[in-house]
Amino acid sequence: MFLFKRSPGADDAAYVRQQAYDFCTQDTVATFRKDGFVRLKNCVSEKLCDDALREINRRLGSNETSVDEMKARTFPKHKAITNLFNKSAIPIVLQKMLGGKKPYRQGGGQLALRFPGDFTPNQSAKASEQVFRNTAQYWHIDGCPNDFIPGITDHYGKIHNFDCLVGVLLSDVDAPLSGELCTFPGSHHELAEYFSKGDNLERVYQFGNQALPTGKATWKIFKRKPCHCTGKKGDVFLANYLTAHFVAPNASPSIRYAVYFRVTRHGAQRVLPNGKHNPAPLLDPWVNWAEHKPRGEQEGKAKGNNGAAANYVNNSDGADVFPPPSEEELELMKLYEQLANNDHTAPPSLQKKNAKDKNGELLRKMSSGSHDLPEEKETKVAVVISMLHEMGLNDKTYDDVVKALKRNNWEENNALGSFF
Repeated sequence: MFLFKRSPGADDAAYVRQQAYDFCTQDTVATFRKDGFVRLKNCVSEKLCDDALREINRRLGSNETSVDEMKARTFPKHKAITNLFNKSAIPIVLQKMLGGKKPYRQGGGQLALRFPGDFTPNQSAKASEQVFRNTAQYWHIDGCPNDFIPGITDHYGKIHNFDCLVGVLLSDVDAPLSGELCTFPGSHHELAEYFSKGDNLERVYQFGNQALPTGKATWKIFKRKPCHCTGKKGDVFLANYLTAHFVAPNASPSIRYAVYFRVTRHGAQRVLPNGKHNPAPLLDPWVNWAEHKPRGEQEGKAKGNNGAAANYVNNSDGADVFPPPSEEELELMKLYEQLANNDHTAPPSLQKKNAKDKNGELLRKMSSGSHDLPEEKETKVAVVISMLHEMGLNDKTYDDVVKALKRNNWEENNALGSFF
C-alpha cells in the first residue's frame, strides 16, 4: 500500500513508472500544449544527478573536455549522462505524450554549463534588464542552419528538427539571470502561424536563423514575455521543438549545470517521398504527438504549404504511422548530435569569440578621436555601442556612450540603462 511513498532509487522501475504516470495529468498536458514547455519537478533522482555531476566535474578537472566545449558543444555517451534520461521517468512520460510502442532512449546528452559572466557585458557577471531584453531578442529554435561555423552549419537548405527538447537541471537555479533556459510561452503556435504565411518558411530553408523574426520583430510576433525556467536539481523541462528559447546571462555566483536531450517520435517522417524535408512539424507544433488534431480541424482551415501539416495522419493509439527513419535521416540526426545547438545565436556584443573583433570594428567606425582611452575602457564603450545598435538605438554616438559611462563610473549595465 505504501510502495510508492518511499524515496526513489535510481533503478526502481516500479517507482519510476508510477512517477511518470503522476506527471502525465490533464493539467500538465494542458499547460504543455498551451505554453509549449512544462516543468516536471523532481523528475530525476538525486543519485542519477550526482552520478552525472561526478562525470562532468571529472572531465572539467582532468581537462578532458575544455570549458568552452562544456557550453553546449559536446555530447558524451557515458552512462552517467544518458542514465539521466534512460533510467528516469522521462522515457515513459514521452511515450505517453508523444506516442509510440516502446519507451524512448538516448545514446548521448548535450552538456550545457553556464559559468558566471556568460552572456554578460565583458564577462562582468552583471546583467541589467536591458541586457536581458537584448539577449531575448536573439532567441532561436534548434536545427536551423547559420553562418557561425563555416563548413558545418553554413549549409542552408537543411533543417534538423525533432519533436521534444528535454532539459535536466543538475544544480539549483533559484533566481533569474543565473544562466537558465528561457522560453517564450505560446511561441510554438505563433511561429507555426508565422511559417504558414507567404514565403516565411522558404526563407528559413534558404537563409537559416537569419530569416527568423528575431531582433525588434521579437516583440511583434510573441504576445507574452519570456519565462525564466528556474528550478531545482533533478527538475526536468520539456519543450516543444517550435518553442522559441534562449539562455539568460549568468550574473549569479554559481555554474548552471544542465544536460539536454532531443527526442523524435518513433517513425516520424522527416523526408517526403520527393526527397525534400517534411515541413509539417514547422507548420503544426503537435503534428507528431499523440492525441493530435491537425490545425485544419482546430481552426477550420489548413494553412501553409498546401496543407502539409494537416495531411499528416496521426494514430492516437500510439502506433507508429510511418516507417522507421531512412539511413539518410539517421545520418543527419547523428550529424546534429555532434554539433552544438544554436546557443551561439546570442547577441554578437556578448559572444566571447566574436565580440572583440565586431565591437572593435564598430568602434573604429564611430570613434570621434576626441578621447584617449585605455583599452579596457575602449572595450566598454564598444560593448555598450554594440548593444544599443542591436536594440535599435542607432542614433547614439561614441561621445554619447563615453559620457554615459563616465556618469555611471564605467559600469556598462548602468550606462546602457541610462539610454532607456
